[in-house]
Amino acid sequence: MRSTKLTQVLVSFLMIFMIISSYSLANTLKESRLIIVHTANIYGDLTPTNYFTSNFEQKGAAYLVNYLRNLRTKYDSVLAIDTGNLLYGSPFGDYYLNVDNNPVLKIFNILAYDFFIPGTFELGMSTEQLEKIVASLKPKTLAANLKGIKGAASYSIITLKNGVKVAVIGIVAENGNHSFVPYLDVAKRIVEDIRKNRRADVVVIATSAGVKTSPATSNVRSLDSKFAFGDQLIKELSGSVDVFLFGNQSLTLVYSKNNKVYSLPPSNGRGLNQIELVLSRDAKGWKITRAQVKLVDFKMVTPDEVILEELKNYEAELEKWLDEPVGSVPSNVPFHKYMAIIEDNPAIEFVARNLMKATQANLAVWNVFNPNFFGLSAGDLTRRTIYQLVGTVTTLKVLKIKGSELEKLLSQIFKYVKYENGILVLSKEILGSPWKVDLFEGVSYDLVINKGVVRNVTVDNKPLEVNKEYMLVVPTVRTQGADRIAYGKVIMEVEQPVSLIILNLLSSCDNEKVFTLDFNRRTLAELEYVVKPGDTLRQLEWRLGVPQWEIMQLNPFIKNPNLLRPGWKLIYYRSYLELVPPLQNFFIFNN
Repeated sequence: MRSTKLTQVLVSFLMIFMIISSYSLANTLKESRLIIVHTANIYGDLTPTNYFTSNFEQKGAAYLVNYLRNLRTKYDSVLAIDTGNLLYGSPFGDYYLNVDNNPVLKIFNILAYDFFIPGTFELGMSTEQLEKIVASLKPKTLAANLKGIKGAASYSIITLKNGVKVAVIGIVAENGNHSFVPYLDVAKRIVEDIRKNRRADVVVIATSAGVKTSPATSNVRSLDSKFAFGDQLIKELSGSVDVFLFGNQSLTLVYSKNNKVYSLPPSNGRGLNQIELVLSRDAKGWKITRAQVKLVDFKMVTPDEVILEELKNYEAELEKWLDEPVGSVPSNVPFHKYMAIIEDNPAIEFVARNLMKATQANLAVWNVFNPNFFGLSAGDLTRRTIYQLVGTVTTLKVLKIKGSELEKLLSQIFKYVKYENGILVLSKEILGSPWKVDLFEGVSYDLVINKGVVRNVTVDNKPLEVNKEYMLVVPTVRTQGADRIAYGKVIMEVEQPVSLIILNLLSSCDNEKVFTLDFNRRTLAELEYVVKPGDTLRQLEWRLGVPQWEIMQLNPFIKNPNLLRPGWKLIYYRSYLELVPPLQNFFIFNN
């Protein structure tokens, strides 16, 4: 009896001691640190091989695994969040998308992410496919404005070891044939509930949408898009939300101000954004006292050798798939990234025509986004060739654009191309990225390089009408950034990679005729000839290489074709390719 009472006293004393100790420990933890790892737009690009360019790059799962492991060893509280377009877009992701035991899902689960927000690519799948992916993922899928997907939650609140409560709300960019509720209404309601009733210390909005205007500079960084509503989330919720994580766009965003963080990481698994929040505790609870974000480039990271070896097991099968024929090339199609700027090319025309067919647009912009693309050999057209011809992961937008705006777009080439002393001079700005020069299909035009003007613009063999509206399909990457296409109104957005669009169309194409030329654009120099005594139009036709009718059309003061007055200055045009200097001086670059 006495022993039992003694035991009860000891137990009671021990419980009191534990409560006091816990209370004392909690009060001694005056500062806490939370690390958030943010990735987006990985596109299933897990390997260091860039199959678009055939280059080795320091990117992919092996680098991400090692970096996360080291981060989790160093810090107690690390959250990993991906904001969509995880599964496909790259050749690796495309091939394994519908294969059982998908290595992208397998390795993503190994990475032990905490949350996943579906991107537009995932939402483009059927409900059944999406639910299968959600069920296969270990991280919790968050999508507050998406209805009817089993396994997806609106938000999650987790309590870290130090007692900090973190709420993460997922908002998706609406795409596909799913049911959605208004994103802003549901985000406001959840944030208000979390702050008022659940008393979270940190609130994170993780969305697969991008932003139109940079919160860092207030500069517009993209055309209007239904997938770029991050601005509205910032405007309406910045007072209650601490961290905004974005997705969808190829641009990066690394910005913090007033203990708020705004993040959009690098694409294609080339890096991540690391967010660090420092919280201090007082009588009212935890409060963020410092917030910062940095971009981590995997060029500075050592890869995990085990993961590299694991990925090799999947590459052999992928290589075989890439080399399977999907069409044919009737004759060699040479390509030079700078020559294509001044001369129509069958490879450019092939892609542009397919984009017009896919969207029913009557005009297209395209350039090859692969600096290592040198053309196609006659014979089989393979999947590998299509990926190399496209050169990057990009979707499509269709713009409604006025004829006057189209003229301005055509003239933008003169920002990068000039004519000095008989030589074509290219800006160094396009030395490594010639695709900044937009090449057009569906419209015929002449570039007069020594005058910096565009002439003879026609659409469907009719003169361009400045007030008429035309439908122009463009790669989405050209609608983003400081040097983006800034004209037109977006009327259609096709959230599917261009490479897959072309592969899907190839089965319905006449492959013997897909690589053709219509010579819709010419690069000319305006020249002058002073009439000499005895000159006739017939003589000048042979001497200048210009038809008689064109000489008269360009010089309307000639009333009688048999009468030319000495001293008259005649204007005529010749192709730059007919006037080129020795090949070593064909292109030069200036600052």
